[in-house]
Amino acid sequence: MGIRISGDWMSGVCRRNRDRLHKLRDRYATSDSGPGRGISNLDLEANAEAERLVEVRKRTTELKTSVDDLRGQSVKLKVRLQGEKSRKQKLEMAVFKKRLKSCERLVSA
Repeated sequence: MGIRISGDWMSGVCRRNRDRLHKLRDRYATSDSGPGRGISNLDLEANAEAERLVEVRKRTTELKTSVDDLRGQSVKLKVRLQGEKSRKQKLEMAVFKKRLKSCERLVSA
């Protein structure tokens, strides 16, 4: 079981960010701080939001890669374990057969 980040989650984040940017734009458009100041603040906040979104996407990609690597290791270990179990079983059968033969020789002698 691993970490799963669905596309729905990312689209929800994008939707919330878009809604936040629209609220900020509306607030700065109606404020008395002047048109230049409001626009520059909005641009700064939009840029910061875009940078955070890029970081989230980068981290998501890293997590997905990490999960894929762990899944690959898990599969390799399972295959190795099955091979070891099979080998152990064959050795036990060989020892058992050898004991049977030696017991038969003792009984027949």
